[in-house]
Amino acid sequence: MTFRKYLSHALVILSSMFVVFFVLDIRNPAMAWIDNRITKTLLIIFAISTMTLAINTLKSVRRIEHRQAERFNEQQRSARAKPSRGDSWDRQSTDVPQSQSRLQVRSYR
Repeated sequence: MTFRKYLSHALVILSSMFVVFFVLDIRNPAMAWIDNRITKTLLIIFAISTMTLAINTLKSVRRIEHRQAERFNEQQRSARAKPSRGDSWDRQSTDVPQSQSRLQVRSYR
């Protein structure tokens, strides 16, 4: 997950840089950063598609992390609500220490 996140962030930054280079080349043709018209077209298509892919990847990663956090919180809530099998008898008799309650059970037999 973390590799996908870092790669997506890097792709957003790099594709944004290429979009800026493309706009600068259109506005100031004297710099001649990109000379070929086909290269310009392919570069802008590549940059926009990379940015779209990176943003969608980041959305899916955040959605997955959010679902995992919700599942973890739900498990924590359900674990707190249910007493374990061994603890249910002890929790019902909290007013009497456990050693005395065993003695009382034995004396009633």
